[in-house]
Amino acid sequence: MAELGTIGGSIAHELNNPLAGIITFIQLIKNDLKGDEAYKEDILEMERAALKCKTIIENLLSFSRQSPDSKLEKSDFVAVVKQALQIVELQWKSSAIKIAANIPQEKYLVPGAFGLLAQSIMTLLQMTFETLAQQLAKDSTTNPNVKILVTKDAETIVFKLTSDGDPEARGLTQIFRQTIAEQILTDLGGTVEFMTDPNAESTVKISLPRLNFRS
Repeated sequence: MAELGTIGGSIAHELNNPLAGIITFIQLIKNDLKGDEAYKEDILEMERAALKCKTIIENLLSFSRQSPDSKLEKSDFVAVVKQALQIVELQWKSSAIKIAANIPQEKYLVPGAFGLLAQSIMTLLQMTFETLAQQLAKDSTTNPNVKILVTKDAETIVFKLTSDGDPEARGLTQIFRQTIAEQILTDLGGTVEFMTDPNAESTVKISLPRLNFRS
């Protein structure tokens, strides 16, 4: 995963400069528009797409940054989850899999380097997506849904990912067990639990130590 982060960072750096030039020229064209051009909406769509690419590249750069000792760092877990979702967003949108996220706006501080935490959450999202996509390939009548919830209590920050589908979906998130991503979370003092129920729902619950925020 560290090597993938390095590759991602290299690609992001290579794309960053030409993309900045593209955005600049698009915005120059946009500023010259009078408002009645037939191609105005095309220019605006180009700008939206370029800015979306810029966000993805910024996420890749952040994703690639590593720390020699991530246990000594602290990160905003809310921002971690949002970035992981942004990175996999395009793939999820192009499928029939529906995702609903309930994520707070305030900071939830946890121990660990931002990039490593983002890698772990993104790995879980990717594994869940791939498993549900395989189910859809077998039976297109299924309607898989994924729910994400981030909460806190006095001592912990909790991330829950619940997915459903046909009975074969039970336990699908067990594939996360014994991965490097799970090891990253447990090394930071976190726990990873797997739960299923008769309705074919499968839940991964990640708990991390909560750090007090002081400005």
